[in-house]
Amino acid sequence: MNTTRYILLIFSFILVIGACSNDDEGDSVDEIALASGNYALIELNINPPQDINNDGNTTSNVLTELPCVTGNLNLRSDGNWIWTLTETSVTSITGGAFYLSCTSDITTRSGSWTISGNQVTLYDGASNFNFTKDADQLTIIEGDDLPGFDSMVFER
Repeated sequence: MNTTRYILLIFSFILVIGACSNDDEGDSVDEIALASGNYALIELNINPPQDINNDGNTTSNVLTELPCVTGNLNLRSDGNWIWTLTETSVTSITGGAFYLSCTSDITTRSGSWTISGNQVTLYDGASNFNFTKDADQLTIIEGDDLPGFDSMVFER
């Protein structure tokens, strides 16, 4: 009888220990599931603002005056990503003015991605691209003045 109790006690102990698990991996899976999806480019921001289409209004968001600029970012739930962006040509004119136009080239990049809190990091094998996630938007800040770009915003 004591042997049976002893075996039941050990078996119960094993069940209790086995029922306790590390949920850290589940949290990252949940974060990945919540961030995964297809995001469209909604802002391509420049500094200083420009009157790209010569309508008398300056803007910092290229998309408001140059609708040929498009972009897509797909964060897959398997930890891979791909983005496509219309190439934009930037030419310095004079006095801080720039001419921006779309080219026929499309940039495609891909790689793996991770998320930690609101930070989404894309890695293409050579470089990291660090985005901040806010609800259904992903923002990457380059912080460059023209002829570079200040930031990009993608929305799901």
